[in-house]
Amino acid sequence: MLRSTGSGVGVQSGNVNINFSNVSVEGGTLASQLSPSAVGTLPGTFRIADNLAFDITTTASVSAPITVCFNVPSGVAPTAALFNALQVLHAENGQLVDRTSSRNFATRTICAQTNSLSPFGVVEQIDTSLPSISGRVTDHNGNGVSGIQLNLSGGLEQSDTTDADGNYSFVNLTAGGDYTVTPNAPGYFLSPSTALLNGVNSDQFVDFNAVNVQTVKFASAIDQVFENSGVKSVTVVRPTGAVGQITVDYSTSDDTAHAGIDYNATSGTLIFAENVTSQTIAVPIINNVILDGSRTLNLTLSNPGDGLSLSLPNQFALTILDDDGLSITAAGFARTVSIGNINVTYANVTTEGLTSAIPVDPNSAGPAAN
Repeated sequence: MLRSTGSGVGVQSGNVNINFSNVSVEGGTLASQLSPSAVGTLPGTFRIADNLAFDITTTASVSAPITVCFNVPSGVAPTAALFNALQVLHAENGQLVDRTSSRNFATRTICAQTNSLSPFGVVEQIDTSLPSISGRVTDHNGNGVSGIQLNLSGGLEQSDTTDADGNYSFVNLTAGGDYTVTPNAPGYFLSPSTALLNGVNSDQFVDFNAVNVQTVKFASAIDQVFENSGVKSVTVVRPTGAVGQITVDYSTSDDTAHAGIDYNATSGTLIFAENVTSQTIAVPIINNVILDGSRTLNLTLSNPGDGLSLSLPNQFALTILDDDGLSITAAGFARTVSIGNINVTYANVTTEGLTSAIPVDPNSAGPAAN
């Protein structure tokens, strides 16, 4: 969440850091992980490194240039030579463009500079002289299953997601290493559940079979609501089937919003009857008179019933927008406007408009006058 305006405003979302050259209106910024195939067609022998594919969006009003930095896990490009071959590709007008601006092997950070936000991918070039582990995830009919995450551990730690045909791969491995491949697939039972490979010196192949089970998740991962709305309805769906009755628990928790001040804490159990594919959670919003700016609460799904699995997103971030920071200012002489505990008096207002008061971090307000 961007809570301040001005020049050089930075925000972190997961292991992604975004810096805007200027922010004129605050808003929410989110880096959502994408399936590697959603970034676009990669050139030559490149591949998305360790699932580092993101769709970055913001509701704030920002100005370019925008600097986006990614923290690269130690299992990816473990040598300086491999790390310095990494690139950040940015989707622009249907093309993937190399926007890499800097690399720092010591901090394992790679940055790009762009004029817009859209899908980004950190890519590595495949060194065919090094061993690899690859394979395919299929269903009971032999069809490839896309979107399955597989994790590599042992000599190096990496992750990959199956493409549209169910294929995955781990490349540029350290020769002679011992490795374990483990699928992580909410909504599926995988066979085998894990694969062990010792002393890998050449290309290895491991296939998995996936059996689908019902899942439940939030319809989206983020939303906003004005504090005078009274209540916010948040939708939960089960996208992979609606056979039988299922249950899942939910609860709210504080982020920068506080229960009892900004919203009323709520928890309970959602019940999906047979053939019901969606339910809603009602989050009561408190319309306080405090000038406290935008603040965020979290919703979490937990304890899925028998035969049910949680899918992503199973967490939801709700930003409450302050309505106490705006007031209509009528034209005329000696007009006084009250915003929360702030009173502003104008000698003369020639044109009606809005007066706003936005809280700022005291540390960013500058030194006090002597």
